[in-house]
Amino acid sequence: MKYLKIHDLLRDLCLREAEKERFYHVVGQHNPLGSSIQRRVVIPRNTSEKEGLDAMRSTPHVRSYLSDYERVLLLPDLRLLRTFRAYDKFSHPKNGHEYSLRELFELVNLRFLAICHKKGSQLPSSINHLWCLQTLILHPLPILRSKSSENKYVPVEIWNMSQLRHVDFYVYGWHSGGGLHLPDPPSDNIVIMENLQTLKGVINFKCDEMMVRRIPNIKKLGLFFIIPKGIDSGDDEDYCLHNVERLQKLESLSCKGHGEGQFPSLKYLKLVSCSGLEWWMTESSHFPCLEHLSLYMVSLKEFPSELGEIPTLKSVRMHHCNEELVISARRMVAEQEELQGEEEISFKVSVILSESYDEDHFLMTLANRNFKVEIERYS
Repeated sequence: MKYLKIHDLLRDLCLREAEKERFYHVVGQHNPLGSSIQRRVVIPRNTSEKEGLDAMRSTPHVRSYLSDYERVLLLPDLRLLRTFRAYDKFSHPKNGHEYSLRELFELVNLRFLAICHKKGSQLPSSINHLWCLQTLILHPLPILRSKSSENKYVPVEIWNMSQLRHVDFYVYGWHSGGGLHLPDPPSDNIVIMENLQTLKGVINFKCDEMMVRRIPNIKKLGLFFIIPKGIDSGDDEDYCLHNVERLQKLESLSCKGHGEGQFPSLKYLKLVSCSGLEWWMTESSHFPCLEHLSLYMVSLKEFPSELGEIPTLKSVRMHHCNEELVISARRMVAEQEELQGEEEISFKVSVILSESYDEDHFLMTLANRNFKVEIERYS
């Protein structure tokens, strides 16, 4: 569990109990026992530079740093640090500090690392020195978003990090072109990544038989397929989802570029700009556990009516899709309303139109209690 929504009264109670039990120390707040014995330190966003630096120097035995501050100086004696979170995707600071990946990977006891990375910095070959690392989250600074994001090339040593559970390389915008390049695993050293459950932001993921065997327990995949010129993706199954569907425990799949397959455990499916996909031939039995379907800028000629027959389906979200697909999806909803009843239908469809549409467009008239249509507005 990463995030949790709770009532403000329960939050206040948790904060009081945490302070009472001295569970963590908040920089800038009085601590009668001093900060030198603290194992968990929180650095608020309004912390001054002097307070932040003093906190780092006065907590040599700290195990966890959770920072919303724009600049955290990492000192060389923080070898015992296990958790370092200097980025929160819900905060989106306008200013922040980019960290050198090489500098951070000297903290050999890290188990959780979430940071904004420096532009141009690559993952060093010494990455496998973080033998305890379980979670790796890399985000660019929001102020550095661009139409052409850079790629990160992962050294082959990552395949020796058997403790890894979650790897998330965030790319702002589906058209930025940036992504995480994974090397082919070494053929002479087969390490099964049994703990790996999340792998997001990977570009041109080559899922051959060897890859399937190395990541048997993967649950969440976020993939970008940008096939190089001169290569026909239809001739190279490694670039398709034909092998991804063999990951029997996969529950969440976000994919840009391709979108067909059968996934018996999949609960969440997101397809983005699937090139060449005009007709989606599928059956409800291909996604027996699907709960949420998201389509972004997909140009299908027709929405597969069979998807409306999936008993577990709860929501369909269509963002900037073509009119043919929207009309077809409305027809599918009408069919299910006739079969199940308008009030008993098990799922809702939400359509987000681009701002080029107006309120008088005929697509707006398709809306009902089970089929919501709205126009995206930018402030």
